[in-house]
Amino acid sequence: MAPETPRRHRKGFLPWFRITRSAYLVCAVLTLAMCLFAGLDARKVRPNDGTVWLLGRSDIRIVEVLPRADGSTATLQVGDTILGIGTTLVTTPQDAAKELSRQQVGTTVPYLVERGGRVLRVPVQLAEFRTADRFYLYYSFLAFAYWLIGLWVYLKGRNDLPAQLFLLMSLLFAIFFMTNLSRSSYFWGDIISQNAGALARFFLPIIFLHFFLVFPEKKIFITQHPATVPLLYLLPLVFYVQFTIDQFFGGHAPRIYNTRWLILGIYFSVGVAALLHSYLNQPDPVQRRRLRILTYGTLGGILPFLMLTVLPGGRSDANIAFLGTAPLIAIPLSFGYGIARYRVMQIEVLLKRRLIYFSLTGAVMLTYFLMILGLGFVFFSISGQTSQLVAAAATLVIAALLWPARAHLQELLDRRFFMSQSNLAQVLQEISRELPRLIQSEAVVDRVGNRLCKVLDLPRLGIFLREHGDGGGTWRLAGEARPEDPDGDRTAAPPSCPETMDLPAMARRLEEVPEPYWIEVRDDASIRSVSTREQADLAERLAEESLLAERGLALLVPMTTQGRLIGMLALPPKRSGDSFLIQDLELLSMVSGQIALQLENSRLYEEELKNQKLEEQLSLARTIQSRLLPSRIPAVAGVELAACNITSAQVSGDYYDLIEQPGGTLAMVISDVSGKGVPASLLASSLQASLRAHCDSSDAPGLILERVNRYLHASTNPEHFATLFLAIFDPVSRDFRYSSGGHDPALLRRRDGSIEELGDGGLPIGAFEFSEYAEGAARLEPGDLLFLYTDGLTETHNGEDEQFGRERIKTVLDEHHHLAPGELIKVMNQRLQAFSGRTEADDDITLIALKVAGRPAAKVDLQGNFGPDST
Repeated sequence: MAPETPRRHRKGFLPWFRITRSAYLVCAVLTLAMCLFAGLDARKVRPNDGTVWLLGRSDIRIVEVLPRADGSTATLQVGDTILGIGTTLVTTPQDAAKELSRQQVGTTVPYLVERGGRVLRVPVQLAEFRTADRFYLYYSFLAFAYWLIGLWVYLKGRNDLPAQLFLLMSLLFAIFFMTNLSRSSYFWGDIISQNAGALARFFLPIIFLHFFLVFPEKKIFITQHPATVPLLYLLPLVFYVQFTIDQFFGGHAPRIYNTRWLILGIYFSVGVAALLHSYLNQPDPVQRRRLRILTYGTLGGILPFLMLTVLPGGRSDANIAFLGTAPLIAIPLSFGYGIARYRVMQIEVLLKRRLIYFSLTGAVMLTYFLMILGLGFVFFSISGQTSQLVAAAATLVIAALLWPARAHLQELLDRRFFMSQSNLAQVLQEISRELPRLIQSEAVVDRVGNRLCKVLDLPRLGIFLREHGDGGGTWRLAGEARPEDPDGDRTAAPPSCPETMDLPAMARRLEEVPEPYWIEVRDDASIRSVSTREQADLAERLAEESLLAERGLALLVPMTTQGRLIGMLALPPKRSGDSFLIQDLELLSMVSGQIALQLENSRLYEEELKNQKLEEQLSLARTIQSRLLPSRIPAVAGVELAACNITSAQVSGDYYDLIEQPGGTLAMVISDVSGKGVPASLLASSLQASLRAHCDSSDAPGLILERVNRYLHASTNPEHFATLFLAIFDPVSRDFRYSSGGHDPALLRRRDGSIEELGDGGLPIGAFEFSEYAEGAARLEPGDLLFLYTDGLTETHNGEDEQFGRERIKTVLDEHHHLAPGELIKVMNQRLQAFSGRTEADDDITLIALKVAGRPAAKVDLQGNFGPDST
């Protein structure tokens, strides 16, 4: 529904409102079917004997005799029991209704009745009975109009409580118009229409009242006391149940008593009062303009209905009842017009016609005419002219000369009291032209905010952005604008806006209703007890309103872009104390959208700059990392050796090194430094320099790691550390000594097929000041295969969040141990890609493979073996 503001009414107060959208549409279809049935049934001409007897009794006892249309006296009496109609004996009310329907209108039919213990034959002239009167066609039009507009409003709105209630109210109005309780009570068509009509008459007032208790905004009293509405439904329910019982088992014809009509009239009256309260106390001029036509239409339709139809107890003359019912067409028409007219806010001029404005405008015009008369008198006194033609010409000339001064004074007055449509268009044009040139958010806030402060006469204006994107309730001050005088000095203003505000309830409200929100100081701004989620939300929002009011704010304008709430404008009252006008709010709403779009563009621009800087850092880190890797594989007699480094999108500290020592031994290093980017690469560079220095002076892996650990811990922060595996291989003796600093164990695949895990060592390098590193040793035989790797290999995941793991590495080593190390590494990479389902690595992967072959290995340049990121 276009005019309403609440959007949090997802469920009603009563269980029957908690149904799906399709169920409401089914109700609409069933109502249409009911109205069509009632319309056809109302036009049927039936024979009628002028009596009332009930279908729920075991006998056919007359409980009421209706006045005859021709004024004649009825021959049947209250208390008579009908035993037969015509030539047929009847024993049940159903038999009597069936037999009566066979008779002809206008004929005299003998009735066999029991009266006072005697059985009598009584002649009864059957009269014509038809519910539809001369106004029924208009009532049918009203019913269809209500049904159509109610369904249209519901489909245009969202499946919230006001939309549901308006649909139900429209459906009940449609049934009300199509049914009549003054019917013959012994035909099933009459029974169905009578029950539907009673349902509409009893529940229509409470639905009407309930609707205006939540439209255009839910009354705080209802949220504070949620049991109020179910209790209001209790009386209509009791009335309807009793009416239904009277149809079958009562002592007279079912009817709605005067006291019940009075109670139902009170429901309508309270609903009207609730609507008037919402309209008269609405601080938002845009909302007030939206409500105006709805209020006028509802009052114009419901007041005659109350006075001429409801309060007389439903017993008004047909002409009087028509006069009360006919204006009800104003209600659906006003709602339809409100939705069609105010679906989108349009720029219009609404002059602020206050008494002071009238007075000053009148003073300007009076001064203007007095000056014309005064100057004219002076002219004629000096010139001595008496000609009427000259007098008229002189007056026109004086008026023309004084007109620019009068127009200038009127323009100054208009600027003070209202913003014209041309001024509004000019401000929008200026802001729209200037905003795209403002790249930085500070410039947007300063330039546009200052312009708005000047135009709207604000002491300040704060622009807040959501701290955590779409879902956050914390608002961060992006900037605060203050008006400037012509000399560029800031005018005095209230205290500045806070840097941050926690407003989760306000965030939800602005997200659901992206329209200006008025901050009111309410007398009922506290809820004594909170027992429902709705009460908790209201209490939270009222507390936030009080906080905003204490900080001097009067209005919040949401800033949305692409359906997302990214911020809000926070405005205090105007310096003049005047209220915000409709065009003020329209200007703020349109400018806030432009600001939101520009701030979003500024954010994307800043992110792009950050991404460029990050890319530059990553490029530098890749350069540093590539320089850590050896450009060639050393030629070592009796072994085949291969290595590679596969980089991921992010640069980490993976590196390996192959160091030829003076004694002919080969030091093999593989490491994974914590962190990513330039810091990790620099730490890897420092680690490599320290390792090379200590490898030149020692051949004990454990001792080297102890020294490197002390150096790295002393020169870096404790959170920066590295895992490292260091091995020293003697190609002559084939002795292999190693030590691990928290690194994944190396795998040694023996010629006989067994696989050993080499994990002796200590803690990661640099994590602690003191750490001892144990050494492991092994002798390699021809055919043995040594495989070193980083955790980027074992921790790669597939689509089922399963890691590649160490066992799969062992499987590849077992299946392809016969391959040369370079080929083995290629197979390992292919197996990894098949497992993960992608060619890009999740993390850097570094691999070293050494195979004892009994012959010296050829020198191999590794550049380009595995693509541009491999070495």
